Amino acid sequence: MKRRMKRIHIPGPYLIVIGLSVLLFLLVDVFGINNYSGEFLFLSPGNILNVINQAALYAIIGFGMTWVIIIAGIDLSVGSLIALSGVLLSMFIVNFNLPIVVSIILVLAAGMIIGAIHGYLIERFAIPAFVVTLGGMVFYRGLALLIVDGEPIFNDNPAFLFIGSGTPLGIPFPIFILAVVFCLFHYILRYTQFGRFIYAVGGNEEATRLSGVNVYMTKIIIHAMCSTTAMISGIILASRLGSGQPLAGNTWELYVITSVIIGGTSLSGGIGTIPWTLAGAIIFGLINNGMNLLNIVPYYQWVIRGVVILAAVTIKETSIKKTAHEHEALVAA
Repeated sequence: MKRRMKRIHIPGPYLIVIGLSVLLFLLVDVFGINNYSGEFLFLSPGNILNVINQAALYAIIGFGMTWVIIIAGIDLSVGSLIALSGVLLSMFIVNFNLPIVVSIILVLAAGMIIGAIHGYLIERFAIPAFVVTLGGMVFYRGLALLIVDGEPIFNDNPAFLFIGSGTPLGIPFPIFILAVVFCLFHYILRYTQFGRFIYAVGGNEEATRLSGVNVYMTKIIIHAMCSTTAMISGIILASRLGSGQPLAGNTWELYVITSVIIGGTSLSGGIGTIPWTLAGAIIFGLINNGMNLLNIVPYYQWVIRGVVILAAVTIKETSIKKTAHEHEALVAA
C-alpha cells in the first residue's frame, strides 16, 4: 500500500517572504555574474550603500504611504510635493535669507497642512482619495512652476548641501534621516493605540466608527504625515541637486506605491508594515541599480518595472486569498 505524500502547508503571509527572498536572490545572482569586469560590483559594500542611499527617498515617503494604503486610501500628490518642498526651501533660504532650520520647519509645516486638507476633503465631503490627491498632484506641480516661473533656484549653502550629500562616519546623511523616520513610523504603527486605529480603519471603517474611534481625525493625521514624508524626501532631493527644481519628483508617486506594494501592503486596506515597506523600497532600488549596471535601455526598464508591479500584486493577492481560505477552513472545523 502506497503512502500518500504529505502536502506541504505554507501559511499565506509567508508567501510574501518567500517571493521577496527568491526575487532578491535572482537579482543578486543575475546582476552579479553579468558584470563585465568579472567582479561582483553589484554586491560591493559601496554599491549596496549607494542603493540604500538612493532607496531612502522612496522609503521615507513609503512609510507615510503605507499608513494611507492601510486605510484603503492612496496619495498621488507626493511626487509634486517633492518639487514644491524643494522650491519652497530654496526660496526661503536664497530669496528670504531665512536660517536653514527655520526654512525646514516651515516646509514641513506646509506639508502637514496640505495633508490635513487632503484628509479633511476626503472625510468631510466623502470624496475618493484618488480624486483629491490627483487634483493635488496637478495643482502642486503647477504651483511649484508658478513660484519660480519654471526656473530652478540654485542654492550653494553648505548646510543645505550637507543634508543630501554629507557623509558623517562615512555613511550618507540621508540614511540617518531614513533611520529616524523608520523608527518613528514603525513604533507608532506597531506599538501605539493610534497604530491600532490605523489598522482598524483599514479593516472595517464603519465598525471602527461605531466603536467610538474618531475616524475623521485619524484620516486627517494619516494624510498629514504622508505629505510630511514627501516634504522630507523633497528636501533631501533638493539638497542633492543643489537647487529647488520645479520638475523634480516626476512620476515618483508610482515608484513609492510600487515599493509599498512590493513590501506586501494590501491595496484593499488593513494589511501592511513599515519594515516590509523598507524592504520593498530597497528591492525596488536594487532593481533600478542592477538595470543601470547592465546598461539596460530606459524604455525596457519601464517594462521591467511594470512586470515587477504585477508580480508583487499577484504574490500579495495570492497570499490574501490563501489566508482567507485557511480562516474559513478553521471556522468550518
